[in-house]
Amino acid sequence: MKIKTRDERGLIHAQDLEKLIFKRYATGKRGFDEPSEVKIYQLPIEKQSNRNTSKKVVERNAGIVIRSGDGQDYSNINPADPSIAVGPSHVIQMINGANGSARFAIFDKSGNTLIPPSYMDQLPGASYNGGGDCITFYDQLTDRFVMTEFGDSSRTGIQMNSLIIAVSATQDPTGSWYIYEFYTGFFPDYPKFGNWHDAWYGVTRDFTEKYEGNSIWSFDKQAMIGGQNTVRVQRARFIYRDWE
Repeated sequence: MKIKTRDERGLIHAQDLEKLIFKRYATGKRGFDEPSEVKIYQLPIEKQSNRNTSKKVVERNAGIVIRSGDGQDYSNINPADPSIAVGPSHVIQMINGANGSARFAIFDKSGNTLIPPSYMDQLPGASYNGGGDCITFYDQLTDRFVMTEFGDSSRTGIQMNSLIIAVSATQDPTGSWYIYEFYTGFFPDYPKFGNWHDAWYGVTRDFTEKYEGNSIWSFDKQAMIGGQNTVRVQRARFIYRDWE
């Protein structure tokens, strides 16, 4: 069976792999190519134990599933790198897509599809070819959604050498997006992101012909939320040394 996968340069190609066999932990069966499942959990609630004391009693019961529904179909990319963002009224699910770019779908909290599966590099205004390794998250501090992947830079159009960050222009992710391409000059693999008041932070494992070390990034999120053309980025690099 041919399954598309990425090599160390971020390029997608087909490999002969054995069909995956899933161990089933529930009674219901799911076929290999059937949709994945998106679940929304209700978190435990803090309760005030006594108005005359500052101590709080936190319920230790596990969260319960209040709604579940089908996500996107398997795209025949290994790994799929699924990622999900949950906001007040919307849910974004992302996976690696068959054409290389990350594929996203947007749902409401009732499970209705608002935006069917679409490729991130096809967003209006995008000028790059996506490579996947997608991450999406909701920034509760600014009420914005973020979708990311790596891609080829418009400077070269050849290698996966850029970090791509798309920011919803409003709190509604079904509307317009600001798209930013940050050229790195190397392959920024395994990108991961964190959210804070002053910036969006990221980390990558950097490759040229070999592993070069890790980078920590900070992105001026206020400029990106505002759709500004110039965005400040800071990078700290940790260089890999072979001591043998």
